Amino acid sequence: MNKLVSVLKGLCMYMYAILCVGILILDVCFQYVEYYRKRHFLLPNIAIVLCIGIAMFLLSRLLKKKKEKIRQMGDWIDHHMLWCTVGLLCIQLFLCLHLYFMTGWDSGIITANADLVANGKTDELWNWYYSRCPNNSLLTAVYAVIFFVIEKVGLPSVIVRLCIVAIQCVLSSWTGYLVYQCTKKIQKGKLCALLAWLVYVGLIGLSPWVLIPYSDASCLWMPIFMLYLYLTIKDGKKWIKLVAISVLAYLGYEMKPMVLIVFLAIFAVEILYFMQDKGKNWKHLLTLLLALVCTVGICKAVPLEQLMGFEIDKEATFGMSHYFMMGLNEEHSGVFIIEDADYSESIPTEKMRVQENIRVAKERIKKMGFVGLTKHGMKKALVNFDDGTFAWSQEGNFYGIPLNLKQSPLAKPLQAYYYENGALQPVFQLVMQSIWMVVVVGMALLGLIQVVDRKQEWKMADFVLAVAMLGITAFVMLFEARARYIYTFVPLFIVSAAYGYKRVFSFVQTGLYKAL
Repeated sequence: MNKLVSVLKGLCMYMYAILCVGILILDVCFQYVEYYRKRHFLLPNIAIVLCIGIAMFLLSRLLKKKKEKIRQMGDWIDHHMLWCTVGLLCIQLFLCLHLYFMTGWDSGIITANADLVANGKTDELWNWYYSRCPNNSLLTAVYAVIFFVIEKVGLPSVIVRLCIVAIQCVLSSWTGYLVYQCTKKIQKGKLCALLAWLVYVGLIGLSPWVLIPYSDASCLWMPIFMLYLYLTIKDGKKWIKLVAISVLAYLGYEMKPMVLIVFLAIFAVEILYFMQDKGKNWKHLLTLLLALVCTVGICKAVPLEQLMGFEIDKEATFGMSHYFMMGLNEEHSGVFIIEDADYSESIPTEKMRVQENIRVAKERIKKMGFVGLTKHGMKKALVNFDDGTFAWSQEGNFYGIPLNLKQSPLAKPLQAYYYENGALQPVFQLVMQSIWMVVVVGMALLGLIQVVDRKQEWKMADFVLAVAMLGITAFVMLFEARARYIYTFVPLFIVSAAYGYKRVFSFVQTGLYKAL
């Protein structure tokens, strides 16, 4: 049995290495490939990676010379991380006041329907949308509660939408704190955790996606919080944390199905160690399973759509087969295409829709052949992993209603930087892409160093990160593609990348490991 476990661990490690190195190679060596909605940055990825290499060399020299001072700085930051988190929140709220606008697409539909639910206008609800996408019902209910409570105070619905954004800012800044704590827990080092937090601030904390009321930003905290709970199980309240992981997994699944992948990664790793330790952790597995089953049972017993006033047509649901079919559309590189949505909508029953979606998917695979499917997969990977803005502004009717809530000398420069048609938008895209490449390089380094240096065995948390990232990648590669879909999981990627940089510094110069 231990031999099987060892084989499974090695397989996971090598698959992670192939995945991360493969993403880096694609981003650097195949940036010339054209695909749907491709970003064109001011600098090529290879130039960005060279700059990262130079920065790593300079940082290693600095850490060697100023080891003691840097350790003291890490201690000071550790004591004041809560204040740093509050500072990030203040910056986010400031940006939102200057940049907020009412968007369209799915986000606009959900907030509009939440407003209708809060005001009891059931005759105006978009029943067709929730019949098609029932996974957005819980998020609509959460937003409806916020609308109801705040509108009772007498504030207009526009301000309520801004309040949802403010809540997302709180969740986003707290997520940064969790990134810091998870990195510190895994690395046993404060400075490495600080570097991870700074990357988070640049890539997610200051990302404009926090402006958009939708599951991407609202669920941002869930995957990293599940990891945090798992990392701190030995610190006490073990059963409460295991139950919380299961509850979060299902609630997250109801709002953003990919959140369940983190739970599955935790469960898979627990099974792995169950096999290795001859069943010693059976209580962990049982608790996770029972908590999940109970949560599902309780949630399913609540007729959420009916309580909100929706009339749901179960036969109109778009299942996974639809998104699998859409992920195989060659013309749009697996990105959303209205013709596929219209085709699925034209099929009268769910059973027939699944059959037709699978039939069309098979035809597309057959038409592309092995070579064509490989090229298509390459383009999908670039769609998903070669955009540090995470497809910012690429959804339909994105800039619906600009509001200009706050007028100050900084309003126009900020809008020029963040808005799609702004004069500084290319700079924004380059900055975000550069920080994203820092993460991609870090993940690739972790994969490589683990293969080269086998002295340090991976811990359970390392395998959770690896399995989760493999699962997330498989999801976006199998189904509909969009860089936005990985946004919620970037905190996990950052923790993994930070580990990669530390392992490299440790491998190159052992003295640096203690400094970090």
